[in-house]
Amino acid sequence: MDVVVADGGSDDGTSKIAGRAGARVVASARGRGIQMNRGAESVRGDVLVFLHADCRLPNEAFDAMAAVLAGGPESGLFAIDYGSPHPLLRLMSWLSRRRSRWTEFGEGVLFVRRERFEAVGQFPEWPLFEDVELLARLRRCGEVGRARAVVQASPRRFLRRGVLRGMLRNAVLLALFHCGVSPHRLCSHYEDLRARDCGGSDARPAPGRAPVTGNELRDTGLTRYGRRVWNRPSRCNIARRKGPWRADSR
Repeated sequence: MDVVVADGGSDDGTSKIAGRAGARVVASARGRGIQMNRGAESVRGDVLVFLHADCRLPNEAFDAMAAVLAGGPESGLFAIDYGSPHPLLRLMSWLSRRRSRWTEFGEGVLFVRRERFEAVGQFPEWPLFEDVELLARLRRCGEVGRARAVVQASPRRFLRRGVLRGMLRNAVLLALFHCGVSPHRLCSHYEDLRARDCGGSDARPAPGRAPVTGNELRDTGLTRYGRRVWNRPSRCNIARRKGPWRADSR
């Protein structure tokens, strides 16, 4: 097993702590999608597991992932448990066991075969909803399995900002995203995100790529029934599709 931590320029000792724990640390530009792609490019092996820093795998995680992949799916997720007695967080934990595009996110620890991950173009390097988009791509290619285990996720973000407020904000942003609003535009209204995740002044584009602004994405959108939408491809091998409508077009 190869453990890689993609560090986006942290100054809190993350790299040293990860190194002492036995992980291999790679430097990356800031941004969750960018960092996960950088980690995937650096890691060895045929199966990739994307674990967020505030999530913890259960003891039986690897057996559960192996069982899913042996059954046919090329990718899978876990259910989430926020480990809080707060009734709304308990509701969110219960909803994470439901299978839908509204209840499955990257916090569920995505695992995927490398070949499939590369075939769908990796994570889009967006400030928001890169996990939602990748899951949508994977579903267009086949079944996304569900591991028979639960990931522990920290509830601190919700508890600090207000659980109800956080749930409502996330639901509105997700609904707007599914309606075709650019994640760059949504991020400009996501005031609780750290500036670095919203493409602030210290954000850096991925190597070899020019930064793409929210205006550029909106200008290349298509208009349907008076609103902007994205021309999302339906074919599985998205990495081979080209066009000006994606921040990650190649």
